[in-house]
Amino acid sequence: LEKEIYRTEQEEAILTEQVKTQNAYVTNRFQVEHNLNLWENIFEDLKLKDEALDTALRIIKMINREKQMEFAPRLNQEAATIVNHITNGKYNFLQIDKNLNISLLEPGRQRYIDLSSVSMGTVDQVYFAFRIALADILYKGSGRLPLILDDSFTQYDDDRLHKVMELLMSFSRERQVILFCARQKELAVIESLPGAATATKINLG
Repeated sequence: LEKEIYRTEQEEAILTEQVKTQNAYVTNRFQVEHNLNLWENIFEDLKLKDEALDTALRIIKMINREKQMEFAPRLNQEAATIVNHITNGKYNFLQIDKNLNISLLEPGRQRYIDLSSVSMGTVDQVYFAFRIALADILYKGSGRLPLILDDSFTQYDDDRLHKVMELLMSFSRERQVILFCARQKELAVIESLPGAATATKINLG
C-alpha cells in the first residue's frame, strides 16, 4: 500500500509540473499574440497615413506645372507657418520642390535636410502641415471645408501635442474641426485651452 501511495504521489507531482509548463506556454503564447496585434495596429496606422499622403500627391500631380509654380511659394509659406508653430520655432522654414520632395531648414545652419534625417514625429507634423496648407490653397474661394482627423497625433510629444491642439482651436473659428481619438490625452489638452467650452465631446465607445 505504501508503494502504491508513493507511486501515486510521484505521478501527481509529474502532472503538477506538466500543468505548470502548460500554463507558462499559454501565458507566453498570449503575450506573443498581444504584441503581434499591437504591431499589426501600428502597421495599419502607418499604411493609412501613407495612403493619405499618396492621395494628396496625386491631386497635386493632376494640376498643370504652370498652376503648380503659381501656388508653390504660398504652399511653402503656409506649411512652414504651421510647422513653425507646432515645433515651437525649431523648424521655421521648409521647401517643397517641383518633384514634391519636402525638406526642412536645419536649425542653426543654412542648409536643407531631407525628412529621412528627422524623427517620425517631425515627419508626421510636416505632412500634417502640408495637407492643411494644400487643402486651403486648392479650395480657396469655395468656403472652408470641414477638417476631419483620425488619431493623427499619436507620435507627438506633449509640447507639440499642445501646440497642434492650439492650432485646431484656432482653425475651429473658421471651419468645423472633427477629431477622432482613442486616447484621453488629446481631450485633456483641449480642455486646458482657452475656448474649450466651444468644443463638443461625443463618446463613441
